[in-house]
Amino acid sequence: MDEINIGPKHNFRLPSGRWLLAAGAVALIAATVTLVVTLGGGRPSSSRSTLGSAGNPVVLSCDQTSNPPLTPRPGDLVVGPLWIMDARDSMDPNGAGPHRTHAYKYPIGVRPGAVVTMMIAPPARGHVVIDNPYVQFGVTAATYRACSPSSSPGWSVFVQGLAFTDGRTRGCLPPTVRSGRKTPERHITISLYAGRCTA
Repeated sequence: MDEINIGPKHNFRLPSGRWLLAAGAVALIAATVTLVVTLGGGRPSSSRSTLGSAGNPVVLSCDQTSNPPLTPRPGDLVVGPLWIMDARDSMDPNGAGPHRTHAYKYPIGVRPGAVVTMMIAPPARGHVVIDNPYVQFGVTAATYRACSPSSSPGWSVFVQGLAFTDGRTRGCLPPTVRSGRKTPERHITISLYAGRCTA
């Protein structure tokens, strides 16, 4: 009978429990990192500002405009290419309404082709917001893009208002206005039925 040589014998040892535990930990960490990258996890970027805030104004375009009056009136306020209707006629404290959360209509007009950004100044951001039917309630900054002169020869008017959120019905509002991107901000003051306000 022929003898079959199966070669030299080798001693095989199973991995120790400590080695298995370390290998499992490494595999778990790798899987967790892969899952975070795949699902876009991690901390959100700090550079992303809330839509409608000073760092990320909500944008309103020609599609959100209404038919304007012919020209600004004596009771309106015009700041460069921005027209705030009735802004000079709202000083009388007796004109404020009694409702706890009160909004006042202040349509915004922008000259043809112009871009204007209006922001609620920091001292008033906690209790005054821009109330526009095309955006969510609570916006404190908005950019208004007027229609082009060829499509609309008159002012582009955005119907909106200003609203108190803390229960008051009157106060002095200090918004900032910027035309385009390179012009400096202009600070104005609007009296929301609070009498004469200091600039």
